Order: sequence, then C-alpha cells, then structure tokens
Amino acid sequence: MIKIKPTNIVHERAFEGFDGLQLPLSPRKYLDEFASEFSYIDSRTKLYHFGYLSIRGVDFYKDLRENIDEKMSDPRYQDYENTARHAFAGYLKELCGDDDSYYHKSFESLYHTLVGELQARYYEYEEYDIHEQCYAFR
Repeated sequence: MIKIKPTNIVHERAFEGFDGLQLPLSPRKYLDEFASEFSYIDSRTKLYHFGYLSIRGVDFYKDLRENIDEKMSDPRYQDYENTARHAFAGYLKELCGDDDSYYHKSFESLYHTLVGELQARYYEYEEYDIHEQCYAFR
C-alpha cells in the first residue's frame, strides 16, 4: 500500500530566524495583494504561518507594521495600509466566514482579531503513519 504524504506538514525550521521565531517569508508576501509574489503562496499556507507563530506567543505585528510604514513613506504606496487591511480581512473571511465588518477595521485590529481566531482554531497533531507533525484548523 502506498502512503501519500500530507501537504499540511509543519516545517519548524522555516520559522527560525536570527532573533527567534519569525515569519518565513517577507512581509510583502502576506500584505500586498498587488505584488506578484503575493500569489506565490496560497492563503491557507499563510494562515498556517500565522497560526504557527500565534500559538507559540510570537508577536509578528511589528514586522508587518514596519513594512507598511516603510512602503507608505514612498508616495507610490500611500494606500499600502489599505492593501494590507484588505489582505487581512481576506484571511479572516477564509478562516471564519463572511463578515463585512472586517473591511471597516484598522490593520492593528484585524491583526489582533486574526491572532485570536488562530489561537482558537489552529492546532497541530502527530500523523502517526508517517511520523510527522501536521497542522489543521477547527
């Protein structure tokens, strides 16, 4: 019998940074829906990245906020925070279902709402057949 390896395996080393745990990709890949690299990774994988850090108590808001502030200092990206807000509203919509109120919240509020939802919904488990740690959402 052939065993198919699941696609939801936890890759712990991807989150290791110089200063401890961090997002494995640049903030722009999570925030800027207009950037080509945003679509390189599906939103479920991005939720996995956020969930992995959230249940370990890692606050990654500062990294995202610094990216937003840096981009907005360029006149071409003055609306970048709205782009980031829209991306996070999309993550919440995928995780929790439709709720138009997401689109009316600040980025910081959306970040904290998403982290709270992930702490309640994201979990990891051992896939005994293949001896791998996997993740899922409730």
